[in-house]
Amino acid sequence: MFFPIRFSSIRLEQFALGIVLLYPIMAVGYLPFGGGIRYYSVLLPVAMLLMFFALRRLHEFSTISLLADVMAFMKPFLPFCLALLVVGVFHGYLDFFINITRAVFYAALLYALLLRMDFNSRSLFFAPALACFMYAMVAIFEVFIQGRGRAFGLVYENTFGQFSVLCAGISLLAALSKCFDRKEQVFLFVSFAAGMLAAVLSGSRGAILPLMGVFCVLMFTTRAARLFSVFLFLSASVFLYFDFFGFFTRILLSVDEVRSYFLTGHIVDSSVGIRLELWRIAFYVLLNSGWMGLGAMPFEGISNIYPDLKTSADYMNYYFGLSGTLSPWLFHGDIPQIMVFGGWVVLVGFLVSMVLVIRFSYVSNFALWVVWCGMVWGGAELFVFNRISFGLVLVVVALFCADKHGRGRL
Repeated sequence: MFFPIRFSSIRLEQFALGIVLLYPIMAVGYLPFGGGIRYYSVLLPVAMLLMFFALRRLHEFSTISLLADVMAFMKPFLPFCLALLVVGVFHGYLDFFINITRAVFYAALLYALLLRMDFNSRSLFFAPALACFMYAMVAIFEVFIQGRGRAFGLVYENTFGQFSVLCAGISLLAALSKCFDRKEQVFLFVSFAAGMLAAVLSGSRGAILPLMGVFCVLMFTTRAARLFSVFLFLSASVFLYFDFFGFFTRILLSVDEVRSYFLTGHIVDSSVGIRLELWRIAFYVLLNSGWMGLGAMPFEGISNIYPDLKTSADYMNYYFGLSGTLSPWLFHGDIPQIMVFGGWVVLVGFLVSMVLVIRFSYVSNFALWVVWCGMVWGGAELFVFNRISFGLVLVVVALFCADKHGRGRL
């Protein structure tokens, strides 16, 4: 059975795992504890506490071995965290270090506890599959009933689209595996379609980019995966040709904005142009600010330090200040943010950690999929520096890397 739940026989550790699997609610503000970091700061600690008591009741386990597994999960992130600590002390701004290190520690503790639990790994696919239907219903409600131009789940359009694509990708990879029967595969394919519908209704163009890489990989795997990739490509072509929900128009707008930026340098009211200009600013600062970067330097400060960037930085200060933020300084994108905040020190630490995280996640295609999503989305959005998005990646990686039943590889 795909839904291995018998409520009358649920044990404490199973209840705790059920709480952990609620991670998709972070993108839906209509639900209790949803639409923000409350899942990660409230529900996840409660779930881990229940797991700890359940495991202590069932059998004794070594605290030393538990800490060893915690460190095994944290080790790939250490270069990045240590770089943030050094630069944070240098600039007197430790918020990034504290938030990211705390999130990694929570996920590491979750990973260590999950390794000691005997859970049905099918539940790892049950949660994101149901989430796809939830996202689709929310998107349909907001777009067709409330009349919004883009679905956002009471959070943010791009974050909502990213969560939808991430869960849809898990359903797709699971459906193409050999771990499920025909009916279960149909259910997973339908959930994939529902998740993609939610992503399209969010209007987030960047959210679907990770799927391009997945389709390319599938073309070199099994015959069934190749045929399905061709089917999806043809379906997407038809979808874009008829411009359902205006999504193709938004893609064409991106192309026009890229062309306009490189031909004329246009960035005013241009979503893509602004992101490209932020990358240019970040590279300029990286090459001219020394090893430690500028710290939490607002755009108006960058404008004063670097006259060559005055026009661009002043516009960024105006654009991001429209939300009411005084002296804005956060960039759209993890790498640009790293370049400006921490210079070469944090950039090198981040790249080293990225390689180590990929190596650690290689035990599971699903964990690799989540890491790949974070890498792609981090190019144009604050993903690692966004506690909701980074928490999502960490929880899902911990879940699939702790799966002992061999369902991680296709």
